[in-house]
Amino acid sequence: MQEKLRNFINELKSAKGLNVYDEATTKQIIIIRILNILGWDIFNVKEIQPEYSVDPQNSNEKVDYALAKETSNMVFVEAKGVSINLDDWEEKFCNYCFKNNVVLGVLTNGISWWFYLPRAKGSWYERKF
Repeated sequence: MQEKLRNFINELKSAKGLNVYDEATTKQIIIIRILNILGWDIFNVKEIQPEYSVDPQNSNEKVDYALAKETSNMVFVEAKGVSINLDDWEEKFCNYCFKNNVVLGVLTNGISWWFYLPRAKGSWYERKF
């Protein structure tokens, strides 16, 4: 798995036109491939639930993926286009994670990957790694 991931990262580093990937392209070309390399069954909606509703009161509030091999260990992944500044989305995404008590939150534009531990103590800045 590590070798596959390393090879894919090297492939991305040499890719031309990467900076123009919009969100949909980033999800298809980068995010899904990485989830697959990490062992997630990308064709099983019980493992990877796309467009997961985070608020039962508002069906428009969604994260791109809920990884849920076990529902008590759910992981949220929010993807943005490669050139998007993640700072602009951090607070909204973290609120989704904390309100849903997920074990791990991942905010990414395919190049930068920000990880959060919503169940840990402290501010969301302190829970980021």
